Amino acid sequence: MDKAYEAYLKALELDTKNEYTDQIRDRILVCSEQYFNKGVSSYNEKDYKKAAEAFANAAMTRQEVGSIDTLSAFYAGQSAFLAEDYQVARKYMDQVKELKYPEPAIYSILASVYKVEGDTAAAIVVINEGRKVFPDDYSLIIDAANLYLATGQSQDALDVLTLAIEKDKTNPSLFFAAGTIYDKMGNFEKAHDLYMSAIETDPNYFDANYNLGALYFNKAVEIITEAGNLPLNETAKYDKKMEEGKAMMEKALPYLEKADSIQESDQITLQTLKEIYTRLGMMDKVKGVNERLNN
Repeated sequence: MDKAYEAYLKALELDTKNEYTDQIRDRILVCSEQYFNKGVSSYNEKDYKKAAEAFANAAMTRQEVGSIDTLSAFYAGQSAFLAEDYQVARKYMDQVKELKYPEPAIYSILASVYKVEGDTAAAIVVINEGRKVFPDDYSLIIDAANLYLATGQSQDALDVLTLAIEKDKTNPSLFFAAGTIYDKMGNFEKAHDLYMSAIETDPNYFDANYNLGALYFNKAVEIITEAGNLPLNETAKYDKKMEEGKAMMEKALPYLEKADSIQESDQITLQTLKEIYTRLGMMDKVKGVNERLNN
């Protein structure tokens, strides 16, 4: 293929009277199609380096006859990214972006390249650029949310996750991600409701069950600490606070026990359960947890 392409280029150079130009151009287009097919074959075989080279050749050969092959250029960039050749990936993705090729993945790939290079600010810029071009694209919304989460931009992440949830109310990960942000912000009610939504969407979602149990547990510890800080003469307030703390511990149990049933080997869940069982005086349960922790 390479030799054929070189020969056709030489033929074009020598055909000063344009006697064979149309025929040569047609054969060069055939070369481009063959390079593209080779790229598809290599891509399907997960040989992304060879795929990138073949797609790049397909784009280059077509360009020789005055045609811009954005499809081949896009696949060249995508294959290069999968081959971890980020410089080549960026070259082709920048190219097709400038040519306004209608593919949201261009922006996702460019953002991923910037992330690999450690430039999260540039990644956010390019993702938001893509969201302006493709405002309804779900994958770009998720990419934006993940970038904001990774950079600690909580409110921006929440705004994007809220938009994502509006578009897909069947994805428990979205509810969970938003819940963790509110959890970190100390908004008990919002975190609670979002964790519950995640569990209602997927009852066997370990992280959501654990986090909701931990949310109740941490609230219980907070209340019990408040009780311990009361003056010694405020026994009524102390007793009330301790009852509130106990009630929170009891609310935590079903979710932590559910989490334990989903991932029985999780040590953090077992340690948390042990502490709750101890505080609630459930010593048989404590014994059972200790046996599991020691095995």
